[in-house]
Amino acid sequence: MDMQSRAFVEELPALVAEGKVSMDTIDKAVQRVLLIKAATGLLDNPYRSLTTTSRGVDHSATIDLAREAAQKSIVLLKNDGNLLPLKKSGQRIALIGPFSDDIDNILGWGVVWGEKEQVVTTEKGISRAMKEQHLLQVVRGCNVETPIAGGINSAIQVAQAADVVLLAIGEAVNFTGEAQSRPEVTIPEPQQQLAEAIAATGKPVVVLLKNGRALSLTGAVSHARAILVTCS
Repeated sequence: MDMQSRAFVEELPALVAEGKVSMDTIDKAVQRVLLIKAATGLLDNPYRSLTTTSRGVDHSATIDLAREAAQKSIVLLKNDGNLLPLKKSGQRIALIGPFSDDIDNILGWGVVWGEKEQVVTTEKGISRAMKEQHLLQVVRGCNVETPIAGGINSAIQVAQAADVVLLAIGEAVNFTGEAQSRPEVTIPEPQQQLAEAIAATGKPVVVLLKNGRALSLTGAVSHARAILVTCS
């Protein structure tokens, strides 16, 4: 079986047309897969996953449960000097990084279904928790894999005006999953450069790490005062 590379879908029609692969070979290959599925019971009720509907489901209760699960999944890796929890008032916070206002990667790895209009970005979540929302300043600084012209300078200015910096960095949703591999499990270079620049301001930094696997944290990221794994 080929589930991700699309090699069969994209290459077999031409190979059959050229006579390099016969239809008999394909038929036998398909038959083997179907026989295994039948033997393991996968065809006993083949449409069971398509019969579930949202009828009778308390949508608000489902959202509340999802929120609770998300909160309990956050892992605190480091909290030097008890920097966390942050204050809800009287503290100027700079939220910096490509995942500060991100919505494209927010549903997580392997998620096929989901409603983006229901999700809460990091920016919105922190803003709602603050009593003085005007004390929150947000800037991306860079994209996940590419720099933004003037992005680091803008991030430095926002960081210098803050009491604490939240650095929202990590991996994009397409970094992890079936048929996805990375040669180096590190923070992408543009984000690492952003982290180093923010650390140089001397402001206390809390890393909000979005990752699909354990990452090798180095430099300013590993030396941050606090590190939270917020999504994995």
